[in-house]
Amino acid sequence: MRRRDAELAGSLARVVRWVVSALAADLRERGLPGAEVLDGVLDAAPVGHIRHFEYLKADWPRRCGSWIDCSRWGEFFAMHSDAFWVSIQTFPTLAGRGFCDGTFIVDHVPSMHRVRLSQGDVAIWFGDAVQDLTAGAVHAAKHMVLIHRSYKQRFLKQGPRRVTMFHVYPHNRTKEALVEASIATSKPLQGWTLHAQYRPSQRVLYGDVSIAAAS
Repeated sequence: MRRRDAELAGSLARVVRWVVSALAADLRERGLPGAEVLDGVLDAAPVGHIRHFEYLKADWPRRCGSWIDCSRWGEFFAMHSDAFWVSIQTFPTLAGRGFCDGTFIVDHVPSMHRVRLSQGDVAIWFGDAVQDLTAGAVHAAKHMVLIHRSYKQRFLKQGPRRVTMFHVYPHNRTKEALVEASIATSKPLQGWTLHAQYRPSQRVLYGDVSIAAAS
């Protein structure tokens, strides 16, 4: 598991480097803040966090907010933005088989978009710290994870939704954390936790991998 995760982290770290470097170049060209700090964070070898999530339960509310139609959708994860400054989601499965996921992301308009991933696809988004760092030029991606009711019986009878996430430290919602991370080399955290209880509806297998070592 460790070796496979290190290989996966290496691949995803290269995606992070490519996307963040391109973003920094765009910010610099447009005279917007944040480019030097983002380049500095990459140069400082941040730590990436591989998490293999299992969603064991879903909420099937009778009443919902304005974003979703409760007659059609159940909820795995409510609307939120990330404290990790950059995150990647891989192709999810349900009961061991790939399926068109219910991850939804809200843009700056705001309009909601469904993230439809296939085998080999990834989705990447930024958290609150990047929005703070760039003075709103880059928006933190508010997102939620739903499950269509047509999958309810399959989910209840055959098993969990599984997905692998890659998060990059620092885990903080402010630009100051990114500035600090850009001038100090990160130290990989030690240890692994097997199927730790993350919250009542989830469990997760995770480990920390140095992006510098992985890439």
